[in-house]
Amino acid sequence: MGENTASVSSALIITNHLFRWAGSELVAIEFAEELVSRGIRVELFVTSADPGFIKDIFGDRVRLHASEHTVDLQTIDLVYAQHHVFPLLLNLALDGDKVNRFPFLVWNHLSPFEPLELPGPFVEKHLADVILSNSLETQSKLAEFGVPFTDARLWPNPAPRAFGRYPASDRVEVDLLAVSNHHTRELLDAFRLLEERGVRVRLIGEIGAKERVTPEKIASAASVVTIGKTVQYALRARRPVYCYGPHGGAGWLSTTNFGASRRANFSGRSHPAKKSAEQIAEELLAGAQAATEFAAGLNLPSLDFCLELLVDDLLEQARVTRADPVWQRHRLQFLSKAETKQAIALESNLCAGVRKFYLKANRALDKQAKKDSGNPERS
Repeated sequence: MGENTASVSSALIITNHLFRWAGSELVAIEFAEELVSRGIRVELFVTSADPGFIKDIFGDRVRLHASEHTVDLQTIDLVYAQHHVFPLLLNLALDGDKVNRFPFLVWNHLSPFEPLELPGPFVEKHLADVILSNSLETQSKLAEFGVPFTDARLWPNPAPRAFGRYPASDRVEVDLLAVSNHHTRELLDAFRLLEERGVRVRLIGEIGAKERVTPEKIASAASVVTIGKTVQYALRARRPVYCYGPHGGAGWLSTTNFGASRRANFSGRSHPAKKSAEQIAEELLAGAQAATEFAAGLNLPSLDFCLELLVDDLLEQARVTRADPVWQRHRLQFLSKAETKQAIALESNLCAGVRKFYLKANRALDKQAKKDSGNPERS
């Protein structure tokens, strides 16, 4: 990025929740880690955060804001937003007359049906420089909202480069690594049947080890059984994937089912038929070799499965955009209008209501969890 003053040197990552190993959390974490690895200063603003959880991941490399009042958009070159949180920060900045420069704004959508993932009424539509979607399914849903959502860019849960470090199979410790926060009864029963036949199975998720899926863990497995984001991890490591979960699934990914599975974010919604435990066990035993050959032949960059390549493109676009004085002038003129400020204030009220509701519900869950297990409450 050199000495160009338009290059991105600071970023604010915004998301609704960050306290466990799950989908949207990992998207935000991995984006932050990629930016930090490039020497970019990263700050976090999260509606519901566990500071200890975040500290364990980043140490002192990332600043977590405890309050929306400590965020200073004037010091930020790039904002990456998930969920419906950013309008709250923007309204505070406008209310305090603290917007003399506007950051490059990226907004990512991670689901076609979760309410928090759908566009708000004003801010994103008028101010986002890039709109991202995690799948063709989400892309299609966003298009229903018209321009500029019709131009949403695919950002299909790309895997960090570290997952490509262990393509060889000499690190294998287990036959199947099963990763999900939504394991089904038929899958669990299938794993028991396989273990009775000597197959080594390791579980990660709500049932099993509650831990991060690392490149080393993927590399330790001959095959991966999963849905969603972990699929890209496995494919970047050239591991075969058996795709199945609560919505069903294609089974072993292959040339015949890959396109449909990818369109639905490998959620299983593309192949909704349920299978029995016996059927799953037999399929897992029979199809691994063909699935391994399929995974080995994929062109991962052309599928946009490599995080660092997508970040390269995004940062270059941010550099070029921010170097254009007309872009910045138009942003500031738009934000100075009374009707713009009113619309942002109204959307901020909506965000504040969602935030209040979420935090109240979360506190109730925390109290129950503490009562049940003795674990400390999240902050």
